[in-house]
Amino acid sequence: MCDAGVTVDYREVPGDHGPSVPNAAAELPGWFDARFAGEEAGLTC
Repeated sequence: MCDAGVTVDYREVPGDHGPSVPNAAAELPGWFDARFAGEEAGLTC
């Protein structure tokens, strides 16, 4: 995706699949707020 010029905000969260979902979900409100405020996600390829 990065090679195609797509913005990728790649993050790793601790734990296996089960606990990773609530850990990742905790970051979503701030991520969405930043996007709606016009901040770019950044490129983390």
